[in-house]
Amino acid sequence: MGGFVEGERSQTVSQGEGALIHAPRIHSFPRPQITWFRDGRKIPSSSRIAITLDNTLVILSTVAPDAGRYYAQAVNDKNGENKTSQPITLTVESKCA
Repeated sequence: MGGFVEGERSQTVSQGEGALIHAPRIHSFPRPQITWFRDGRKIPSSSRIAITLDNTLVILSTVAPDAGRYYAQAVNDKNGENKTSQPITLTVESKCA
């Protein structure tokens, strides 16, 4: 399994908007299992947060606490090797009245 292809990146959304955080590309065979983390904690799926089949993290109607540093961890089921991506920083901007 190779390393993640992309380095650190960031994105900004306005509060209340949806956010799509795409998993960084990684070279691996077989295709790795991706788990998402924010600030060191695994992100569970909920009514507001989902992970698509292509491992994109979807946050519906973002709120201020969604801001933070997100990481994707890839695990190769064949040999158990795992890699963690560079951080993806999400900034949630409050809407100005």
